[in-house]
Amino acid sequence: MNRKEQEWEDRDVSSYIKEIYARYTENPDKTALITVEKELTYRELVSGAVSFSEKLKKLKIKKKSRILLETSDIAGYFTAFLGSMLFGAVVVPVEAGMSIYRLNEIINTTKPALIFLHNNGEKYSDYLTGTTDAELNSRSFPDEKNDAAIISTTGTTGRPSLILHTNASLLAAAENLVAGTNINSDTVMLTNMPVYLSTGFLRVMAVLISGGTVIFTNKAYNGAMITKCADLYKVNRLSMVSTSLSALVDEYMDKRDSFPASIRQAESVASVLPGNISLAFHRLFPEVTLYNVYGTTEAGCILIHDTAENYEADCIGKPAINAEVMLLDENGKKITEPGSYGHVAVSGSMNMKSYYKKKSLTEKVMKGDLIIINDIAYFDQNGYYHFVSRVGDIINVAGQKITPLEVEEAALKYAGIDDCACTKAKDANVGEVPVLYVVKNEKYELSELQKTLTENLETYRVPREIYEIGKIPRTATGKVMRHILGI
Repeated sequence: MNRKEQEWEDRDVSSYIKEIYARYTENPDKTALITVEKELTYRELVSGAVSFSEKLKKLKIKKKSRILLETSDIAGYFTAFLGSMLFGAVVVPVEAGMSIYRLNEIINTTKPALIFLHNNGEKYSDYLTGTTDAELNSRSFPDEKNDAAIISTTGTTGRPSLILHTNASLLAAAENLVAGTNINSDTVMLTNMPVYLSTGFLRVMAVLISGGTVIFTNKAYNGAMITKCADLYKVNRLSMVSTSLSALVDEYMDKRDSFPASIRQAESVASVLPGNISLAFHRLFPEVTLYNVYGTTEAGCILIHDTAENYEADCIGKPAINAEVMLLDENGKKITEPGSYGHVAVSGSMNMKSYYKKKSLTEKVMKGDLIIINDIAYFDQNGYYHFVSRVGDIINVAGQKITPLEVEEAALKYAGIDDCACTKAKDANVGEVPVLYVVKNEKYELSELQKTLTENLETYRVPREIYEIGKIPRTATGKVMRHILGI
């Protein structure tokens, strides 16, 4: 255990708000959060959270009530998030502009006491003012075991589920990021990840509990925007999904010298990082540390990979500080031999409490203190874990197993496509066969793509059919929605 990890082990903390309050007492006038709407210091962030909590008290909202928060106003959203925690309510984050059907489904399931929507609900501005400095000095904080948030999954494999987390589990997930990716009070992070999902808000909270600064944008990354933010705010860390990282590498391929010198860290999340992208990034920016983080909404961030240590395309790193990761065979027995495939399972303080109001699903996925993740992986002799496939995505060709990732890696070696996704189709002779969906560019020729595939794949792995489409369906965090593509 290194010094940073020992410091986290020794700390007496219970929640985001308690940690951020501590950062406020240390440096109240430091900038905490910069958004399109406004810029907040730690004093303003904590003051707003206290005001929100006091307003809930005056309205006689009951403890443990659900408070639905939309992300249309990012500064208001995070302040209300912390204020709800301080009060002892349970946050229900929702996406700005979410479909009315999905929104109604969440409302009917969680039955929130208050609903904050930009065009039809409570307004953040009515709840975030009125607290003086004197009122900030003495605070009682929520118990770490209290329910804190009900978070939606992305729906990568089907309908999204709602997941219940406690103060302790949310904080532990953020601690994994802090300790594993070297976040500290000097961190100035630019991010555009969706903050209604745990993937997004965990990154923001990890920086805030460390006393750093977050700059949030809802726009796609491009060189001009990154340079502008770096010049204005001395950004030293980028946080993004893997598709954004890939686009960034493409953009800077011919203008490497224009990349801001202040940036020293980058983080890619939500999916396996293609090896060619990782290698290209390091060749372009050898002075920048690139992390790839593997996790789920159920268990937060559990494996962290410093990509400079291992360029292999399927590598997802080593266990985070609060995570005990293992692989289980088909009988539920722990795998101890390197190279053997198994179901990913994890225990640790960052694990969810349950699926919200889904007892049978909770019992299926949680076995004691273990969460069984719907992914197949293996670990090597050096302790690195390697992603193989999601359980339902493996293609069985007459007993020969294929993972979509290996087909996609081969296809992306051809310069005539910008994106692709492999899935499976039923076949009367061999059971299943791989098929490939591609987004072509001006260099595309079907015969050349087929040649690339046959040169890089065994015959039974070559896609039986290739379909040209305008866009690969992905979740908000960049994961391929293969169930939409399936035939």
